[in-house]
Amino acid sequence: AAFNGDASDWADRKSDNMVYFNIWAYDPSWTIKVTENGKELSWTKVSMKDPLHLVAYEAARFNNGGESSFSTGTTAHMFRVQASSATSTLEFRITDRFGNIYTHTMTRPLTMSADLREYK
Repeated sequence: AAFNGDASDWADRKSDNMVYFNIWAYDPSWTIKVTENGKELSWTKVSMKDPLHLVAYEAARFNNGGESSFSTGTTAHMFRVQASSATSTLEFRITDRFGNIYTHTMTRPLTMSADLREYK
């Protein structure tokens, strides 16, 4: 479909257990720790389009036949980590330059919802 061209990295089905995550306001002084079943995983910083931005802004223009008012470009604050399984739980611990710690538990497989209260 026409959207596949804009979806770039996300247009094809994957089965490599690669998990992508976006850390807004990231800078190199931050620390990132991702664990799976207590084992720390190596992460990689990547430059690519954020899939949530694509869905929110680009897919809507195809559904409505219009133009996106906020086009999706590549972002320098995307990361990836390879999990051992598509159903494992990942723990994220991000520490910013001021010592603020942000944690998130990602239970997989993910269920998607339009209710933004579910994403804290």
